[in-house]
Amino acid sequence: MGNSKLLKINKAEIELNKLVEFELKSELVPLTISQAEKLFLMIDEHIQTSYEIKEITDYLSTGPSSVQYRLITTVDWVWKNHKGALTKRIQKHMYEEYKIKLSDRFVSAIGNYISSIMPKPTKYYFDITDQVEWTAGTFGDHASCFFDSNNHGRPNSAVTELLWRGGLALRFFKPAPTSLKNEIPIYYNDFIGIGRAWLDPNSLVAPNAAVIHDAWHGSTLSKVYEKTTTIFNGYGLRTYLIAKIMEAFTKTITEEVTHYTRKGSVYVNGDVHPLCKRKYPSKLFVSLFPS
Repeated sequence: MGNSKLLKINKAEIELNKLVEFELKSELVPLTISQAEKLFLMIDEHIQTSYEIKEITDYLSTGPSSVQYRLITTVDWVWKNHKGALTKRIQKHMYEEYKIKLSDRFVSAIGNYISSIMPKPTKYYFDITDQVEWTAGTFGDHASCFFDSNNHGRPNSAVTELLWRGGLALRFFKPAPTSLKNEIPIYYNDFIGIGRAWLDPNSLVAPNAAVIHDAWHGSTLSKVYEKTTTIFNGYGLRTYLIAKIMEAFTKTITEEVTHYTRKGSVYVNGDVHPLCKRKYPSKLFVSLFPS
């Protein structure tokens, strides 16, 4: 690749500033929030009608809304990951949290439902770049505080520091409709921006994946898990979806972590949970670990 700049994540080498076309397999495309909520309603109805009260004391004392919140924000909503099929992960979650053993017959029933709504394989176009020269909104990031509304929506000092400290932008595109080609920025001859996230290839993560501090700010943790790559502040596409695309592309494993980057002008604001609906708020920063 000559003098091309390369980013290495796990065993994948990605050339910077080059368009990548990648198809995410059906089994790795996350379910939607409404699909996950319907699954919960199926589970709740089954539990309320199939068990004696003494068998579901923990479940009832927690309350359906809290159970739903915990299920939605804990389970990885793809059909298959490194921990197995989604049905088995739900079964394990319900037992570990509430000591409820979902029957194999019922698990098979929710498996049939999931099969009926499985997303289709989806093609994505993206690049990773060290050149942030666009204005706010070009990549679905109209409201991003990394762009200065008082300076025609140009990147602010936080972006400058992010790039100086080794950070990168992960951008997503779609083929440009002919009608728009003369109205908005065109990339790679025939594409327009639809989303982006920041990518930090120098993160250090604590063993419990609950606290992360990156190498940008030099703070020392008493226990450091490992250097890794973290994706945060997604716009246009869910941060979680962006992470799942990169997980598949780089053959890594994603873990949600809490990320603090408050020192200096680089900061990380709150995101929303993987399924991206405000009633499931969370700071979401997803790290990629070797598989």
